[in-house]
Amino acid sequence: MEMEGVAVAVVTDGRARQLELFSGKQRLLVWFSEGATQERLQQLVNARVSLRGVYSPLYTAGGELTGFRIFTTSPDIVKTLVPAPEAALRTIASLSHFDPSGHPEHRIRVTGIVTYRDTAGQLYLQDGDSSLHVLGGLQAPQLGD
Repeated sequence: MEMEGVAVAVVTDGRARQLELFSGKQRLLVWFSEGATQERLQQLVNARVSLRGVYSPLYTAGGELTGFRIFTTSPDIVKTLVPAPEAALRTIASLSHFDPSGHPEHRIRVTGIVTYRDTAGQLYLQDGDSSLHVLGGLQAPQLGD
């Protein structure tokens, strides 16, 4: 199958790296059989891409459907349709406001003060009276950053 979407993150299961792709409202993990280095996949993050691969459901050990994935050979099969734009700077408060264009398709940037951080990489970022719960995957900011 051929798929198009925005590459939003590089994720790992401890053994291999995958590319997280959003296509419309659907989240998919793209699994590569070779050449999926952190550096190579990071170049695709926030870009609109297309790729070909085998579409497969993703189940828990108990047989519950949790999502879908695509198996493909290597990152070389991924074509960049639109390069990653510069991330737009927004306030934390603006994230909860209605946007007639829908949810943002690309990454955004926020600034604030780290008010809580744990060892799993979760943190809270505060900007004035608004705060944001951030899940791992970032460089390790410290309290007060």
